[in-house]
Amino acid sequence: MAQNEVDVAIVGAGPYGLSIGAHLKQSAIDFKVFGHPMDAWKMHMPPGMFLKSDGPSTNLCGLKHGLSLEQYCELHGIVYDARTPIPLNIFAEYGVAFQAQLVPLVERVNIRSVQASGGAYALESADGRLFRAKRIIIAVGIYPFRFVPPEIGHLPPDLYSHSAEYGSVDRLNGMRVAVIGSGASAIDVAAALDDRGITPTIISRREIIRFQAPPSTTAPSLYHRLRYPDSGIGGGWAHKLYADAPNIVHRFPKTLRASILRNALGPSSGWKMKERVLGRIPIFYSQTVRRIYLDRNSIRIDLATPDRKLTTIEIDHVIAATGYRTDCEKLEFLAQPLRARIHTYKGSPILSSNFESSSPGLYFVGPASAMSFGPVMRFVFGARFTAHAVTAHLSRISSKNSWRIRSRQGMTAT
Repeated sequence: MAQNEVDVAIVGAGPYGLSIGAHLKQSAIDFKVFGHPMDAWKMHMPPGMFLKSDGPSTNLCGLKHGLSLEQYCELHGIVYDARTPIPLNIFAEYGVAFQAQLVPLVERVNIRSVQASGGAYALESADGRLFRAKRIIIAVGIYPFRFVPPEIGHLPPDLYSHSAEYGSVDRLNGMRVAVIGSGASAIDVAAALDDRGITPTIISRREIIRFQAPPSTTAPSLYHRLRYPDSGIGGGWAHKLYADAPNIVHRFPKTLRASILRNALGPSSGWKMKERVLGRIPIFYSQTVRRIYLDRNSIRIDLATPDRKLTTIEIDHVIAATGYRTDCEKLEFLAQPLRARIHTYKGSPILSSNFESSSPGLYFVGPASAMSFGPVMRFVFGARFTAHAVTAHLSRISSKNSWRIRSRQGMTAT
């Protein structure tokens, strides 16, 4: 096979792309991973944040062997507590170590374009190289799907940003900053600003800001474990179903899956963030943004409470911690004719039980697959099921193709 040809191209080198890569390598399936390992975790998340998941729920995985987070911590003398959320920097370093050990050959370049080409796919990298793949797995995470409401997006681009763009908050030094939102992203970026000496103002539509409960210091009773079992994404039978059986969730009607995504696992922040925010950062509760506009050299935000009490604040920069909305049209590196071939529901690709879209050989994993497989795909924990399912599917295809080739060769010899 020529150097620029590959059976499977994985676009994205985060937890899902690397876990699938480790599975494919151990299954002897020809593949390439494109992207900078753990780039979103290193460059687009606030320093000092913690993952909402505990240690066992944040393992990247291989098919036959792997490197767990606990093993990584032990090798590097890092204190590991299975019940405690993992610091961002430790998880990012762990992911890079996993890549180096289990997926050593990564093309550290982004993909500029993908288009269908004669029953396969043609890829062009950012440095101008051309590749051809029979199948492509899109594992780009959540960053391309960041959502900014129009009442913010009308501002000049230098006056607002999305919480996913941080990373370092140094460029906001000396500014008055409003963080709009009350979920984990809002709390994480607000805490990072406060740590840097930049006092933000949080604007929340909610009456309270929710934080996860810290782990219990005592073992749960048998009654509690039976009634409220633990899972990789939270406690309770519903969460256990979402975490352990996404293949069953896939069989639900799409309207039910959409409802589950809207309502399951709300935007609560990790319990470790509570003391870093409450009592330290000004918070406007139960506030709706009525208008955001420029007034001379500053931004004014008109706020209203449910009883129509009006407040106006003056700031220099707005951070939209307003979440993400999966929309295939935002994946502009996929050529428009290719995007037109992808059947969607509410912007999300409609996927088979093998994660394959309506364009044969084009797969979506991670948050882009949540509409098909449920909320576990928004968490690192979902990478295990995904990697097993996709690899088993590709192995079956590879076995069928090998059998067909052998059959043709036998017929020719006869």
